[in-house]
Amino acid sequence: MSHVPSRRRFERHALSHPVLVERITEEPVGAFGLTRDLSPGGCGLHAAAPLGLGSRVKLYLSIGSEVLEAEGMVIHQRAKPDGSHDLGVEILRMDQPHRARYNLLLAAPPVH
Repeated sequence: MSHVPSRRRFERHALSHPVLVERITEEPVGAFGLTRDLSPGGCGLHAAAPLGLGSRVKLYLSIGSEVLEAEGMVIHQRAKPDGSHDLGVEILRMDQPHRARYNLLLAAPPVH
């Protein structure tokens, strides 16, 4: 049995948090969802609506009583049979205080 190397640049951490994702390019559209996983470079999330592959987005990630903000780009999008969508978002920009708090979330064991 051979081991296939991962194409991922970062380890993913299985963490589920409420998130609002707003498209900031083209016609603004927003979708609520839950994260599936987080990594230093982005997140996977399950959202109610598609946002468009390559779209620039603003993420509002709810962590308890805090809301972390980041800008990113949709790099993966897959429709689900129930009409919802799985999205992969690469984080392009996050202010340092939010990045520091985000990094604390990544202390959980990674998803393999």
